[in-house]
Parts: sequence; C-alpha cells; structure tokens
Amino acid sequence: MQFWYGLAQLIGVHTILGLSAYVVLQTGQVTMAQAGFLAIGAYVSGMLTAMSGWHIVPALLVGGVTAAVIATIVGFPALRVKGLMFVVATIAFGEAVRLFWFNFTFQVKRGGELVGPIGGEGFKQIRFFPANGWTDLDRAIFIVAIMLIVMAGVWWLDHSRAGAVLRAVGEDDLAAQSVGVNLTAVKVSAFAISGFIAGVGGALYSHYTTHIEHLNFGVVLATFAIAYPIVGGLHNVFGTLAAVIFIQGFLVEGLRFLGDWRNLLFGFLIVVAMNVSPRGFVSVYRDLSPYWRWRVHGGAIFTVILVLAGEAAGLEIVDFVDGLLGPTGLQYNHFAWLVFAVVMAAWSWRGLAVLIRMLPAGLERLSAVLGEALGRSAVRRPRRTA
Repeated sequence: MQFWYGLAQLIGVHTILGLSAYVVLQTGQVTMAQAGFLAIGAYVSGMLTAMSGWHIVPALLVGGVTAAVIATIVGFPALRVKGLMFVVATIAFGEAVRLFWFNFTFQVKRGGELVGPIGGEGFKQIRFFPANGWTDLDRAIFIVAIMLIVMAGVWWLDHSRAGAVLRAVGEDDLAAQSVGVNLTAVKVSAFAISGFIAGVGGALYSHYTTHIEHLNFGVVLATFAIAYPIVGGLHNVFGTLAAVIFIQGFLVEGLRFLGDWRNLLFGFLIVVAMNVSPRGFVSVYRDLSPYWRWRVHGGAIFTVILVLAGEAAGLEIVDFVDGLLGPTGLQYNHFAWLVFAVVMAAWSWRGLAVLIRMLPAGLERLSAVLGEALGRSAVRRPRRTA
C-alpha cells in the first residue's frame, strides 16, 4: 500500500500547487512564480520544524503567510505589466528565489548535529513525520485533508462575490475598472492568496520528502502549476484535481514502463487532451449523459474495490502481469494496472454482470479444449519399450 499512500501525497501537494495558479489565472494573468512561492513555504516551514521544534500545523501556516507577504510585495510592481512581460517577470522572480536558496546557508546544532539548509546541498533531515511516529497512512490522510480544505476554500472563493470580481477582471479589466473595481487591489489580492496556497503546498512537500534542494523548484515545476488548471478547466476547482491525476498519475506514473520515451508523450498527450476538451476535463463530465455518468461512477467504485481487495488479500497481480510481459522487456507498475482496471470496469455494471454469468460456461469450455489438447498430445507421444 506504500505506493498508493505516496501517490496520494504527491497528488495532494500538486493539486494545492495547481489551485494556487488557478486563483491568479482567474484574473487573466499567467504566472510562473508558483515554484518560488512553493520553495519559500518549503524552506521556512522546514526550518521551523527541524531547527526550532515547531509543530507542523503552525509551521505550515507561517510558511504560507511568508509566501503571501512576499507575493504581495512582488505583486505591486509585477502586476503593472501584462501578458508576456508578466510571464517574464514571474519567471525572473522564481529563478531569483531558487538562486537565493542555492546560496543560503544557515544551520544550528540540534540533537548533537547541525541541522539546516546548506546552499547547493539542500535542506536535509526535515523529519517531523518520522520523528513523531507518523505512518505513511497518517501522512497521506493529513496531506489529502489539507488539500480538501484548500479546495473547499478556493471553491467558496470561486462562488463568492470576490470570485465574480476576479472573473470580471479576467474577462475585461477595462470594463471592470469602469464600474469601480480597483484593478491593483484585486490582482495583488489574488497574487497574495496564490502565494499563501503555494506556500502551504511547499510546507507539505518539504515534510513528506524530508529533503529539498533548489533544483526541486525550477521552471518545470512552475509549468506544471499552470498546466493543471488549464488542462482541467478554469470553471471548476475539481478540474485541477482531475488534471493532476491525469498528469502525475497517468503520464508520470502510468507510463513509467516506457522509460525515457514517456517524456516524448507528455506534450503530445496534453495537446490531445486540450483538443478533445478545450474547456477542460470537467466540461467532458458535464457533457456526459446520465447513462454514461452512471458508467463512470460504476467504474470508479469497482476500481477502488478491486484495488483494496487485491492489496488486502496480498495478490501480486502486477508481478503476474510483469511475468507475462517479461519477454517484451516492458513492465507495468501499480498505476498502469489501475488505469487498465478503470478502462475495463467503466464498460458498465450490466456488462460486468454479463461477464460474471458467462464465466462458468467459459471456464467449462476452456477446460474441455485443454483436455482435448492434452488427450491428443498423450496419444501422439510414443511409448517407451523396456
């Protein structure tokens, strides 16, 4: 089950990261600063727990507030520009933060050893979870709970009057300004909220990985941050979660058996997804008829039951599939099997019931064919004489 717990933690952190970019995208601005805010939250909270002995909850909040304050300070000059210039400005900010942590060294002696960030070597021994006896399940539940709280907060913001103001600014800022909306206040506020959410995500990231370094917070991570809400759709927070599951679950984990070739498929599959559903993944679900929604729900429930039952019974299904694919040099991991199960189960409960009813007759037919084949083989085998 460790694989699933780790995957849940990864999806939780990246969903929070995507939601932080979601807030800014509502105002019509494309930001590349999320990796920088994530790094601030990760390092600040890590220093509070590892060096000062804080509990993770207040450290998480302080990391988020610190990132929000810096986002506010940076937001005033950065939001004076638009479009590509704003993208360039936020990229520069993210790289400045990364290089700051690359050159930052600060250690204290705790428990007979030096603890703290060491420049390019990173920040090791952020061991709040192991030191306090948290299991993999405890960590997964905690991170997913924080993710759900953040999703609920962003959903409330999205459906409040403030969310309507954000969308109005994103649709036409001049029209919004003409009716009395303060563009600077709205955009800086969105940037600050975005920084707080990313800082919280960074705090969770540093504690579940226990070791961070400046290379973890580069442009690639910032690109992922804006890809999640764009691929998932900017009309619903659940689209960001769906996009994270698709990108981190399917593209990153599900295609791991392809090795380096999977890197060539990332952009292609994202382009295909955007062409199939330009409004995001959530719009695909909304356009489904009740019949197909029923199939999707049934497939999801069956998949969860299949995975839990397999893990509880200790069934090494993946090892069996690996054995079948051994001659090809390919390997399936757990999530590839999960995707396969979803595709098979989503056919419908009715189709599954038909298969179950057909199973005894199919097994009987298969045994008859095998018995006939074995009988022929025995007849053809020459007898040895003494």
